[in-house]
Amino acid sequence: MKRIRACFIPVLVVVAFVAPAAAQSSSADERGREVSPGGTDAAFRDVGRSLTGFGGAYIDSDGTPYVWLTNPSESELLRARSALAQRLGPEFSRDGYRARKAQYTFDQLSDWHGRAAEALARVEGAVLTDINDRTNHLTVGVENREESKEAVSAELRRQGIPEQAVEIEEMSPFTFASSVRDSHRPMVGGLQIAFQAAIGIIISNQCTLGVIGVRDGVSGFVTASHCSRNQGEVDNGRYWQPTRPIFDTGQVGTETVDPPYDVVSFNGAPCPSGRECRLADANFVAKHADVTVSKGNIARPALNSTNWDGTSTFRITSETNPTSGTVTKVGYETGRTAGSIDRTCVTILSGSSDKAFFCQNIANAGVDLGDSGSPVFKITNAPSTNDVSLVGILWGKNQAGTQFTYSQWDLVQADLAGTLTTCASGFSC
Repeated sequence: MKRIRACFIPVLVVVAFVAPAAAQSSSADERGREVSPGGTDAAFRDVGRSLTGFGGAYIDSDGTPYVWLTNPSESELLRARSALAQRLGPEFSRDGYRARKAQYTFDQLSDWHGRAAEALARVEGAVLTDINDRTNHLTVGVENREESKEAVSAELRRQGIPEQAVEIEEMSPFTFASSVRDSHRPMVGGLQIAFQAAIGIIISNQCTLGVIGVRDGVSGFVTASHCSRNQGEVDNGRYWQPTRPIFDTGQVGTETVDPPYDVVSFNGAPCPSGRECRLADANFVAKHADVTVSKGNIARPALNSTNWDGTSTFRITSETNPTSGTVTKVGYETGRTAGSIDRTCVTILSGSSDKAFFCQNIANAGVDLGDSGSPVFKITNAPSTNDVSLVGILWGKNQAGTQFTYSQWDLVQADLAGTLTTCASGFSC
């Protein structure tokens, strides 16, 4: 349930180049490369130069092409169809064109859009500007804050853009698409981590950070025990997030708790002959002093995705051990998956080693190599939306990747001993 990655240290050769003196650059060169505008807006501007009164066009959901014209006559519609088909090709070459009465020409909208985009780039809370082809207006996206709306409206007035030509729409801001595989600070549960491998100094393996916690006053995180240099042994192994850098810097933590496989029996059941047993495949990693963490939080990507905005989280408000229902995990390889609990408190005879685990649970949900260490939880939405109860730590998968095994959280606590807290501030667990 871990991935292996080799870190090769290259030899860097630095070569100095002397460039000849360049001719004096133009103003465009000073700003950077000049980019020719493209897309439908450029095509519509071209159409507008040859067709007075053209206000834009769009294809409706049923495939009908519509054209905005200040003079929506049949002859102007035919001219528009010809110009659009020539400039934009097959999509606008179909039959069934319909004209709509335009209030504004595309040239007007394009001019206002350029002014709005430049001016609103300096206004906090402005999300986007758009020539709305379906309404023959400008659309300005604004965060749901009264002060943002007022600031946007005031700036549009200063630019001389008619108020009646603009539709202001509330929307959330867009951010760069991120992933649980990227570097994130503060660290939360569900992120990709790398750890020092036992087989060589240049090898690192990839797993998932389970849950941020404090054990006996030491801040760190829990992951799977086999996501360490030597399973079942405190070896001061090092960890990185998300990967191990070439020059071996930037460690986020060091393993401090990883109990040996010495459980003789559990609730009267003996450790199977020829095996070494534990209650949980889990260890504890003490974080380095300069690394920030967010206790009680787990990354919240969309279901069946690793994409994450870097801010949305699940909040741990309790710990529990459900025997039925749906559980969820967040891992770096397959992201957030969820499914029903299939079996509870089974003894797992690890097929690839001499290890065995007492009282493990199995869930029907997607999983793959690299998801080991993932936090497993039950979404309770209590007391608030996206609040969860911590259930366990994932460590294994079936061959098909349709089921995962996890160690129950109460047995993780018992195995790691000491006092381990994971809940968000204000909650007692």
